Amino acid sequence: MNRLWIITAALAFASAAHAETFDLNASGHSVQASLSGPVGRMTSTSHGEYEVGGLFHSQSNRDFNEGYGGLRIAGDLGVQGAKVDGTLGVRAYYLDGEGASGEAIAIGGSLNARFREINRVIWTVYGYYAPDPLAFSDAHEYVEFGLSVGYELLHNAVLYAGYRNIEVDFSGDGTHTVDNGLLAGVRLTF
Repeated sequence: MNRLWIITAALAFASAAHAETFDLNASGHSVQASLSGPVGRMTSTSHGEYEVGGLFHSQSNRDFNEGYGGLRIAGDLGVQGAKVDGTLGVRAYYLDGEGASGEAIAIGGSLNARFREINRVIWTVYGYYAPDPLAFSDAHEYVEFGLSVGYELLHNAVLYAGYRNIEVDFSGDGTHTVDNGLLAGVRLTF
């Protein structure tokens, strides 16, 4: 039931927001999907972006699900000889797993880099962190980070491989790794 609620909420938000980028990735035990795009469609000066998504993980009868929505500011970092973009923002999470559930407000961001000589290769690193004061119900801390390298097959289609780690402290009994490993994905921009 929780999975259905997360998927329905994500699709309802995305259809209202006219999503521009769809990202789908999977590992041996998890699948993640997200939609993102610019917030300000009326002005060309807005640097805000929305993001909505979910992750579903199942291994050895231990399920973990999360749904999230976020806002971030994006911009060029002005690095000579490369195109390096960064984001900084917040994500609101709903977390369900390990026999517990909770919410978290995480702060984080990302870096995306392309180098002139190999401009079809995209290097990405990101991370989000919610300390105990920003985690609620059974959740007491949330940490997510990942990195990937992608290849732009077509102008609006990127295949990538990477690594992701997600750790949650449910009910204050210590941090548990709920997703950790290699992944492969596709990112499509419409």
